[in-house]
Amino acid sequence: MTMVVERGALVRFLVFVLIVVAAVYYVISRPPAAQRRTADDEGRPTAAEPARDLPPVASPVDADFFVDYRIERERVRSQQLELLRELVNNPQVDETVRRQANEQWLRLTDDLGKELEIEGLVKAKGYQDAIVFLGHNSAQVVVRVDALTAIDVARIADVVTRTAGIPFEQITVVARPPRPGGPAQTQ
Repeated sequence: MTMVVERGALVRFLVFVLIVVAAVYYVISRPPAAQRRTADDEGRPTAAEPARDLPPVASPVDADFFVDYRIERERVRSQQLELLRELVNNPQVDETVRRQANEQWLRLTDDLGKELEIEGLVKAKGYQDAIVFLGHNSAQVVVRVDALTAIDVARIADVVTRTAGIPFEQITVVARPPRPGGPAQTQ
C-alpha cells in the first residue's frame, strides 16, 4: 500500500513538472496578445488592428509580455513549491521521495533568486527589461530591445555565467522589441 502512495506522489510530481515546462514554453513562445487578436466576430478592429482613420492607441487589452511572463512564472512557481511542500510534509511519502522533493524545493527557490538577480543586473547594464528562465544547466534570457549585437549577447551571457555558473554555450539570449506605443528602449 505504501508503495502505491509513493509511486502516485512521484507520478503526480513528474506530471506537474511536465505541465510547468509546457506552460513556460507556451508563455515564452506565444505572440503578444496584440498579435493574437485582430478582429471580433463582426469584423470590427480590436487593439491589434486599429481603425484606419484613427492613430493607434495603447490599450489595457494590449498585454505586456514581460509583465505577463512574470505573473505566470510566479503562479507556476507557487504551484510547484506548494506541491513540493506537500510531498516534504506528508509522512506517508517514502523518505527518499521526501528528500528528493526537498532538494528540488531548494533548487527551485535558489533558481528563482538567481533569475531575479540576473534580471536586475541586466537592467543595471542599461537594458530596459529582461526575463530569465533557468533550467537544468541552461538559461534563456529575453531582453526588451529592438535587436541584439554580439556584444550585447556577450554582456548578458557574462552576467548569467557569473551569477548562475551556467556555461556560455548553454545560454540563449533573445531580443523582444518594445511594443508600439509602449515604453521606449533605453539602451
